[in-house]
Amino acid sequence: MRWVDSDFAIELPDGFVVRRERDPFSAFSDSWQCEVTVGSWKAAHDADPVSAAKNLCDGVHRAALGAMPAHVFVRSDVVRGSGRFVAGLTGVGVEPAFMACRAIVRDAPLGDALPGVTVSFYKYADAGGPDDLAGFLDFCERVVASVVVVPDAAAVERALGQGGKLDPSRLYPFLLTAARLEADSVAEPGGHGLFLGFAEDHDGAARILHADAPLLRRLEGSPLAVATLNLARAVADGKVTIGLGTAPTGQRWMVFGPQWLAASCLFLPDLRNFAAAHLGTNDLCACVPHRDVLVVFPTGDESTRAQLAEHFEPWLREGRKPLSTGIFLLSDHGFEPLGESLG
Repeated sequence: MRWVDSDFAIELPDGFVVRRERDPFSAFSDSWQCEVTVGSWKAAHDADPVSAAKNLCDGVHRAALGAMPAHVFVRSDVVRGSGRFVAGLTGVGVEPAFMACRAIVRDAPLGDALPGVTVSFYKYADAGGPDDLAGFLDFCERVVASVVVVPDAAAVERALGQGGKLDPSRLYPFLLTAARLEADSVAEPGGHGLFLGFAEDHDGAARILHADAPLLRRLEGSPLAVATLNLARAVADGKVTIGLGTAPTGQRWMVFGPQWLAASCLFLPDLRNFAAAHLGTNDLCACVPHRDVLVVFPTGDESTRAQLAEHFEPWLREGRKPLSTGIFLLSDHGFEPLGESLG
């Protein structure tokens, strides 16, 4: 199984199943009784990579001592590999029988930060897979060798290389949470704790711009008009998957995703009419639980919405970039928040 996120990519043997997509990422193998978690991390761009790897491993070590006081832990020296530094920690005890962590830090900053990840392994009852320490550590090292920190680093560097330039043809509307706003930013609220922002796509990475970013003032015309036109073209070109579904109760819905522009489709100028043609009603609402999904469904009443919430539960629970479970009413003029949520 290969998992690729914006912060890391990892290769795991067959049989591992993703249990949690959000940070920290978690995958588990029932047959091996083994769990692998990955957490992302950033230091200041001028941080020393060797010290950063040690410090990151120190944090895991302290947490492990608190959670597994009876285990015996051994630290390993920082090792330099291809474009990265790796610090290690290994523990032996009971439940889990073996534990290992590897802190992986890039050997050079990316923009204003030095990114890294921690990869932790926990081997529980013997149920297959490596059942001795040497075999367990060999498994760990093979997985660690597959890890890539910021797999789209080249795209990120392209975005950073734009500097004071903005390519209007790559601009899209993008929903931001309050946590992603700068303290002095003048934000345009969208409802349910979300705000209008923009993303300049660089084929694998995007530069995020707040609605009041100076670069946007150089555009001819409204930034939102430019961005939504690009979005409509992207959807027409099939860059966002659109599907239809029916709940056991007979209620139908439309889902956009799992591409990174899915939630942005809430800004499509003709979203309500487009969805109505497939769902058979103009009385529609929508929800954007995370960046990679937009669900459109009949407004109905509170009871029918609660039934759909149960059906949508996997989307509401997991997602790489959480947004909001709040419900938006769709109209010919766009969308507005309904004082209700699906979760």
